[in-house]
Amino acid sequence: MGMDVYGINPVIKEHSVKPVRPDWTTATAAEKSVYFEAAQQYETENPGVYFRANCWSWRPIHDRVYQADREYDLCIDEKTLELMGENSGAGLDNQEDCDRLAEALENVLEREDDILTWNCGDPKADREGWYKAHKEHALEFVDFLRGCGGFEVC
Repeated sequence: MGMDVYGINPVIKEHSVKPVRPDWTTATAAEKSVYFEAAQQYETENPGVYFRANCWSWRPIHDRVYQADREYDLCIDEKTLELMGENSGAGLDNQEDCDRLAEALENVLEREDDILTWNCGDPKADREGWYKAHKEHALEFVDFLRGCGGFEVC
């Protein structure tokens, strides 16, 4: 279970072709494997298409989005920020706002260690560091933001 973040109008590199998903009921394991490899290549070539994070790592990234909004006066609607923590389809609807968030988030992340954490208020979870993400993963979200054309967290 995790957060799937989809670009609304992603920048697609010239000659990059989205693979066609096979029929899962008839596709062989080999065909499915070829599809997954091609889909991964497509997403790597076009970072604004899709970003994924499990629930444990999304929380620290989402927390830094809140921090970026506060520190850089991005004026993201509070309800939108809140709903970005769920799989409800909330997000930003244009590239300009995504660029502003990417810049602010990158600045916030420059001050972070290699592991981002989030304290949820549960003593055991906080003590054991359940909610953590690698800074590199959060920077992948920054790259996603720069080419997504707006996004939805699903």
